[in-house]
Amino acid sequence: MNAITVCVEYHDFLARTLPSNAGHFEQVLVITTAQDHKTQEVVREVKNASCFTTNAFYRDGCEFNKGAAIEDAIDFLGREGWIALIDADTLLPRATSFKAITPGNLYLAQRRLCPSLDKFRFHRVKRKSEWPISEECLYLGGYFQLFHAYDPVLAQKPWYPTGWRHAGGPGPEFIEKWAPGRRHYFPWHVTHIGPPRENWFGRVTRWPNGDLPREHRPREKRMAQLALDRERCGLVKERV
Repeated sequence: MNAITVCVEYHDFLARTLPSNAGHFEQVLVITTAQDHKTQEVVREVKNASCFTTNAFYRDGCEFNKGAAIEDAIDFLGREGWIALIDADTLLPRATSFKAITPGNLYLAQRRLCPSLDKFRFHRVKRKSEWPISEECLYLGGYFQLFHAYDPVLAQKPWYPTGWRHAGGPGPEFIEKWAPGRRHYFPWHVTHIGPPRENWFGRVTRWPNGDLPREHRPREKRMAQLALDRERCGLVKERV
């Protein structure tokens, strides 16, 4: 069983999640850009992790086409066996178990929301279960997905949706490939570090030293514009 994680300008989160997450898989392929040397440094410290660099995030004028990058990475990894897609800010629990999984199903996990990386660092482990479980609509999370490469719903490429200009659309669309009866939640919860639905167009979350990313203002504006566009014209402006 292998895993794929997208990480661009998220090395500080990846440093907290990858060493633990990697222990549950044969290998983890981390997708990043050639310019993101700090992510590459984190990956080099984990023995069963490797980097895949691509410019797919920004093709066709996209701000952050996560789906296109994942599709390129699946080609590189190989379309076989079980594959898990895990966000860089998502931590699997130590008690993670993949028993009784069956090809033909999509496996998901609800998430507990830790408000920030600082709180994650200093929170006592025995109290992490106090973080609230997200009340978001079921089957919308692209932060963790597990599937088998030989699933009939994946008969045609691309497997992962590549038609979104940002990171918020391909996950839910991918889930919709499976009928509701084929979508299953694991009994355990993952931990999502940091506020959700903020970084769809690239990182706006502060760096560990408190500084904001250089591009945070245009990215924040794009997130604000997204809500207006959805109200006025649906999802048209979010597509490639």
